[in-house]
Amino acid sequence: MTVADPNGKKGPTTVTTLVALERTRPAVVVNEIMYRPKPSYGAKDKHQWVELHNPTADPIDVRDWFLWTRDQNDPDRILPDAYHGTGTTVIPPGAYAVIADQDTELDNEVLKNGDFEGGTGDWKFFLGPWQRDFGEAASGNYKIYLCGVGWTIMYQDFKIPATASGDVRVTVRERYNPSFERPDVRIRITNRTGVPLLTVYSGGCSTDWTAHAADLTALKGVDARLEISGFRVNDSRSWVRIDAATINWGPVSRNCVRLLVDDNEIGKNLEDKQVFVGEANTLRDAVVFEKAWGGDDDGCSLSRTSPFAPPTEEPSWYPAANHGTPGEPNS
Repeated sequence: MTVADPNGKKGPTTVTTLVALERTRPAVVVNEIMYRPKPSYGAKDKHQWVELHNPTADPIDVRDWFLWTRDQNDPDRILPDAYHGTGTTVIPPGAYAVIADQDTELDNEVLKNGDFEGGTGDWKFFLGPWQRDFGEAASGNYKIYLCGVGWTIMYQDFKIPATASGDVRVTVRERYNPSFERPDVRIRITNRTGVPLLTVYSGGCSTDWTAHAADLTALKGVDARLEISGFRVNDSRSWVRIDAATINWGPVSRNCVRLLVDDNEIGKNLEDKQVFVGEANTLRDAVVFEKAWGGDDDGCSLSRTSPFAPPTEEPSWYPAANHGTPGEPNS
């Protein structure tokens, strides 16, 4: 059977009707949508997002669920976002997840060129240098060849504003080539003279890209440094590869699950004003809205009054000012 919007557009074929969705307590709901930000924010497709909410008492894994926004015959698969988050797709009880493109600007970033897409930014090197590598198709990264015993370090100084709102978090991804001997990697926060303040990760490198994260909220207003080191015990060839080194503060809580879709183009797909989410054969929630409900070029998100409010009725939604509340309860 199908779900149709007020304009007669057909939704995905499912085994669950929209009527049933409105009468039951859903497992996962579409809770907030930023579909058309202010033009002054820059490119619209760099600021759009969809927030999911788990109102149940159990964790729910949305890995390989689907998001239908434009072409109902070609849904987007939901994937983990290890760049901004921890790489999980499990939404804890009562928690939130934000689906956005990798370069969607939801946070304030205080590191320069943390994705290594070009040049070195403000990175400095000790017993290096690290080398820019273009071998990864998805993004740039830095790697260092370790040919001797000891630490090889790169670092960048930063300062989180004392007035920064919300949580502050650091995330760094690392890996190595298992064809070589496994090196160690150390990711830590120090003061400007190298005295350790916090260790994000210290141990053996991972064979696949692995994200490590830590809470830096206590370091607001502190002159600090992110230090990333590779280490070899033996005098043998190996290397460490680093990517997505970010320190962010802003409206998205560190406890919010960050998600992507497989075409990384959610920002281009929300103009049809419909958002369906669920597994391949089971629709969990279906939202069809009109721009008259709010959120059209005015800096507001479209927020749901309750997780159990009917998803296709105007009284269930209201405009939330100041970019909305992605990753948090609706204001």
